Amino acid sequence: MACFSVAHVLNAYVPLLKATPPRTFDAQDVLVPATPQDVALIAGVVLFILLFEHLLKGERWMYGGSK
Repeated sequence: MACFSVAHVLNAYVPLLKATPPRTFDAQDVLVPATPQDVALIAGVVLFILLFEHLLKGERWMYGGSK
């Protein structure tokens, strides 16, 4: 069943990938200035990762601190 679903997805997307023309990247494409939304998204992802790590470590956090 899993093989069928993977094959089904690949059969659906491979023609789309072949149909898109290859793209060339200029320096302008790579060095675009970050918008405030980009900065907020990156900061949110970093804070989420730090919080998640803290919670995963967290006997001290989960059980109310060391006694």
